[in-house]
Amino acid sequence: MITLWDFFIDPILCWPTIGSLFMCVGTALIGVLVYLQKRSLLGESLSHCVYPGIVLGVLAYKMFFSKVDLLIPVLLGGTATASLGLYSINFCVRKLKMSSDVALCFVLAAFFGLGFLAVSRVQFIYPKVYQQVQMFLYGQAATMRQVHALIYMLLCLGIVIFIILLFKHLQMIYFDREFAKSMSRSSHTVESLVFIMLIAAIVIGMRTVGIILMSGMLIAPAVSARQFTNKLSWMFFLAALVAAISAFFGNVISYHFSNHFSASFPIGPVIIVVATLIAILSLLFSPKRGIVFRYARIVIFKKRVFAENVLKMIFKYSEQNAMPIEKMKKMVHLPHWIFSLFLFHIQKQGWIKHTADEQIQLTKDGKNKALHVIRKHRLWETYLQHLGMQGEMIHANAEKMEHMITEEMESSLEEMLSFPKKDPHQKPIPQKSKYSYGGYELE
Repeated sequence: MITLWDFFIDPILCWPTIGSLFMCVGTALIGVLVYLQKRSLLGESLSHCVYPGIVLGVLAYKMFFSKVDLLIPVLLGGTATASLGLYSINFCVRKLKMSSDVALCFVLAAFFGLGFLAVSRVQFIYPKVYQQVQMFLYGQAATMRQVHALIYMLLCLGIVIFIILLFKHLQMIYFDREFAKSMSRSSHTVESLVFIMLIAAIVIGMRTVGIILMSGMLIAPAVSARQFTNKLSWMFFLAALVAAISAFFGNVISYHFSNHFSASFPIGPVIIVVATLIAILSLLFSPKRGIVFRYARIVIFKKRVFAENVLKMIFKYSEQNAMPIEKMKKMVHLPHWIFSLFLFHIQKQGWIKHTADEQIQLTKDGKNKALHVIRKHRLWETYLQHLGMQGEMIHANAEKMEHMITEEMESSLEEMLSFPKKDPHQKPIPQKSKYSYGGYELE
């Protein structure tokens, strides 16, 4: 029975696992910088630019050596064509005045097409070499050896050292562009180093997840990390953590699924699937930016706004602060079951009570809540008049703002306006009661 720990000590499983961990962490760290540059497609383009370099490098190496060790020709050829691809993209943007997305797509297609032309030649001349080259399209992490894990470790260590030493420069370049331009020489050097690291990460890492899926490993961890933090340091840490989790469980899932279903589940694609799943879950459920929590906050806010409007409506309806239930149903325009749930909610809050004659009456807390909303409405109207606004626009704007004014804003408005007693329509502004803590009264 294989345990999780065996993926670090088993002589067959450990090197793919360790190599994948280092590769994914290093790639994710560089991916954060690419993501912050808003150049996510750059990784996709450069990874495809690597393909002709691999094919041509292996083909040239085979001409001089009978036994082909793919490591050297792959690294040299891939780096050469990736660098050429980066230069081509910049040339298209700066000299040919192409938009960046057009240049990226153009270079990607051109280099990838060249790679397929070259590999079609290799297929007939060196069929065994062709099979070995093809594994770089989708990756073949399962065959990694100790030397590959060592290379990935050195790459990851180099990227970590680079980020630590130049962290302040990276912050300046990606978050204070104008100041960085005033120090053009240093910022240009740092950006050039970032591109070198990006090319190195792509060329070295493609053996794990493959050329086609490489951009996913660059971006998915950065997307996940961005949902949880606004700090660059934490974004690096979280992206590395997501990458490590993806790499480890990619190996675990690949091994168990391949054995259980008697089918091939390559490690590279599985790693990307895990990283993508984490990114999707982050986009959905992160506390501040997640779609689910954001939608929940919207629903809660709308429910609070509706409750405040109803309380204000009941308060203004009669001197007894009461309203017939049937009258309220007609005014709120809600289905019966939703209306019943709404009444139950505001009654549970202690804001209303039912009377014997089928009316809804405000409690003391409900009256205070309604007066507080009216107070904020009339304070904001007074503020808008102070700014020079006139007419119906004042009321319409205050109808929206009354639900968003915080306690701090309320205090600041009152102090700025010298504690006004009446609004622009000469209606009294509810004041804090001297006799009830947290209560309000119309003076």
